Amino acid sequence: MSDIVMHWEDLKSKMVTAKGKRVGNIVDILDDDFVIQNSRRTKYRVPKSHVNQYNGYEIFLDFSSKELRKYKTRH
Repeated sequence: MSDIVMHWEDLKSKMVTAKGKRVGNIVDILDDDFVIQNSRRTKYRVPKSHVNQYNGYEIFLDFSSKELRKYKTRH
């Protein structure tokens, strides 16, 4: 789990950026993952370990928006 974020429960609705491109907002926090939803209502379940930085307003991932596709959920 990422040590960058101390209080995951406070991150709902925060913006998420993957290598320079905004990809959506956090809509759910799970034990080891968090769920991002984009403007098309597509959801992605991403391991917390992929958080590279958090500035208090926005989460930055350690991979590109193209790589986000592999975390797409069916729900």
